[in-house]
Amino acid sequence: MGSTSWNIRVSDATFGNGYDTLAMVKRVADESARGCVYAIDIRNDALENTSSLLEDSLNPQ
Repeated sequence: MGSTSWNIRVSDATFGNGYDTLAMVKRVADESARGCVYAIDIRNDALENTSSLLEDSLNPQ
């Protein structure tokens, strides 16, 4: 997907393990970091799983 000049914001309610959240981030974020995904869930394990997935996928070591 090419870079966009839009400031796209999307939401992911009940993000679970984070795979849909990660897909959304990859769709709306570009090199300028203008896109934004708001993700919420009431489960602590979902937060931990999604945080780990996003950290590993978006900040590879």
